[in-house]
Amino acid sequence: YAMGRVRVPAVVFPFGMLVFVVAALLLARPLGAQGIALAITLSAACVCAALLAALARAIRTAPFGHVALQALGYAALGTAVMGALNVGARELGGHALAAAGASLLCGTAVYFGVLAAAGDDAFRTVTRVGRQWFLREPQRAAPP
Repeated sequence: YAMGRVRVPAVVFPFGMLVFVVAALLLARPLGAQGIALAITLSAACVCAALLAALARAIRTAPFGHVALQALGYAALGTAVMGALNVGARELGGHALAAAGASLLCGTAVYFGVLAAAGDDAFRTVTRVGRQWFLREPQRAAPP
């Protein structure tokens, strides 16, 4: 849309809504609220993929393949960590809401820990900006 291509979001977002409705109808009965959450995730993933593909066609020099693979890796990491922690918390016999809250906190810590250990550029940028904003540090030039 920002590139003056109104047609792309005008087609992609209704497509995303269609994906959500179909997925929700198929997943709500067998999975309940988790099925609705999965339908939202599938819809968002489809919209993201379609917008990324449209952007890749418009800007041919950007490394969209690398960006897409990196995003898929992060999504897989987040899914694995959150899933494992949620199953672990449920196995310990906790209430479902407590298990979800604990897995969210632990999963977030593990996810960001892996990003920090891997030296992810986006993570370093976000933490630098966060420190500047929260601690009111003076802005410094970013290293090249």
